[in-house]
Amino acid sequence: MIKQGMLRTGLVLAALLAVSDIATAGLGVPLWVTIASIVVGLVTLAALVPAWRQTHHTALRVVLASRIVSGLLAAPGLFIGDTVAQVTSAVAVVALSVVAVVLIVASHAVSRAAAPA
Repeated sequence: MIKQGMLRTGLVLAALLAVSDIATAGLGVPLWVTIASIVVGLVTLAALVPAWRQTHHTALRVVLASRIVSGLLAAPGLFIGDTVAQVTSAVAVVALSVVAVVLIVASHAVSRAAAPA
């Protein structure tokens, strides 16, 4: 079973990514991406409270889903040909961080579901 500290690490990383979604919204992206990034960031932050305090499984799923959506919103930045190399690198780091959060938090959810009642 995954340790509680590993889950906390994943949740802290999710919080940092959510704050970065909100802080960097609107930097050279279409309006709908800006709005979606802000909403996804706020949803993640709202779900983090019960996920942190009670390890609430529904809240963990919301954190996972919102981080996956965030990664999908960032993905086009990897493939657009006219972006600056630093932007592409930043998007790649965010995408890898999203994958890390999903793996950490999902492994906790799976190990809890597999545990005997």
